[in-house]
Amino acid sequence: MDSNTFLNRVWRRGQEPVDAASLAVFRIALGFLIIYDALRKGAHLFGSNSLAHFRFTYDGFAWVPSAGTWAPYLADLWLFCAILIVLGLFYRQAMIVTTLLTIFGFLQAREYYLNHYYLLIIVCFLMCLVPANSAYALDCLWGKCKRSPPVVSRMHM
Repeated sequence: MDSNTFLNRVWRRGQEPVDAASLAVFRIALGFLIIYDALRKGAHLFGSNSLAHFRFTYDGFAWVPSAGTWAPYLADLWLFCAILIVLGLFYRQAMIVTTLLTIFGFLQAREYYLNHYYLLIIVCFLMCLVPANSAYALDCLWGKCKRSPPVVSRMHM
């Protein structure tokens, strides 16, 4: 079997258009999960090391500053960006900010270590790369969606 032919078939299959609805539903579910997390422990996540005389840091990340007095504002921004993700409004920008805030919050709170933050960071990073605002999004009202019915490439799924 010729590997070049196999890779061409895989590439062509990845480029096939598929319905964007399931990706939009995943975007909405991810946004609601981040909203829940932000409401439940957002202020603690960003402010865990703010008033301590010493900090628990990850190896190699001692250079990351404490959120300090900005902790409640960062938690509110995290919540606001998650709401934008659910609505599909300014999706790409909100997803990037959410990813960066999730990484920053994770690095702030070593004492609140949870495995799901690794997964959340990876999923948020990947969601920055896909057009999850192609369907069921307010961005589509302003003409940012190019196709009707909304489709994405199979590789985005």
